[in-house]
Amino acid sequence: MNLKVKYWFYFLLLFFGLYIFRLKAVLDIPFKAGDEIRIKAVLQKEPVVKGDKQSFKLKGITIQTDRFPEVHFGDKLEAQGILKTPKGTTFLPSFYLSYPKVSIRGETKKSISFFLVNFKNSLEKIIFSHLPQNQASLMAGILLGTKSGMEKNLFEALKKTGTLHIVVASGMNIALLAGPLLEFLSRVIKRRLAIFLALILVFCYALMLSFEPPILRAAIMASFFYLAQALGRESTGLWTLGLSLGLMLLVSPLLLFDLSFQLSGLATLGLMTLSSKLTKIFNKVKLLKPIAPDLGETLGAMVLTTPVIVFNFSFFNPLSIIPNLLILFLIPYLMILGIFICFSGLGSSFLASVFSFLAYIPLTYILGMIKLFSYI
Repeated sequence: MNLKVKYWFYFLLLFFGLYIFRLKAVLDIPFKAGDEIRIKAVLQKEPVVKGDKQSFKLKGITIQTDRFPEVHFGDKLEAQGILKTPKGTTFLPSFYLSYPKVSIRGETKKSISFFLVNFKNSLEKIIFSHLPQNQASLMAGILLGTKSGMEKNLFEALKKTGTLHIVVASGMNIALLAGPLLEFLSRVIKRRLAIFLALILVFCYALMLSFEPPILRAAIMASFFYLAQALGRESTGLWTLGLSLGLMLLVSPLLLFDLSFQLSGLATLGLMTLSSKLTKIFNKVKLLKPIAPDLGETLGAMVLTTPVIVFNFSFFNPLSIIPNLLILFLIPYLMILGIFICFSGLGSSFLASVFSFLAYIPLTYILGMIKLFSYI
């Protein structure tokens, strides 16, 4: 057996052994559906608000309740009710409390995560105060991954057209943040110090977005990549991706069954392994040559994610590649404009209005494309 293959074999054997051990520990739940329980915990993520309802998680259990009283990240909560299990539940532990008695017992001490989440909420308010509802929802989703203020018909249109991923914070956010940030810092301070500072800021951004799986995966990959640079080592994409996903699974084994984790990992794998090959093929077709890179990247990600989407939603729109091609090129520019809107809005409402006007046109175009293709 080749030495390299042997190392990989032993590495994977060790990983799967550790993973099964961790998964077994997580699946060992001391309660069952029908039990009356009382949960006391600190809210680790802002609730999802839809109309007159809100939902959030306490110790892994979903709480579905009225919008009021409002609860926020960092609140000490107590919820009491009867445990229920969603229909179609698999072997995974999945419980929820429907309209339990919820009471606020105070706030935790102010921490960096508390300030970052509150800062994110402030940025959301700036976006929604300078753009119309649908445009603001789209911008907040692109920049901050938030969907709380999104109207149901827009959410359904995004899902139907296969463009929902644009309002989910992803590795693209980290890539667009880390690269320019490191380039700027490297001009001001030494390269190694710039890398260290850039990674701190990247993880602050990831923490602000509640360490969503796609964001955390990208932040860890960026860490490996830039640390390898600082040490003068090479870092291969597939090795970095595998190590990042493996670390996340060992810390949180149930992530393997998380849809956003699956889609993020598969999309990244598709981009790394298929995109360049597909781009070369499309470059040979004269008509497709101008859009070959975008087409290659879009299809590269779709090839591996489509089976998962079909399995989970029993739905796939084969025409989804068209709206994706028509709008994806605008996302980096909208992220930059979104950053300008947010940070100028902290000091000058006029400047924020100017940048909002510039963002309004591409945002309206994207909404128009989504609406058009949702009817097809």
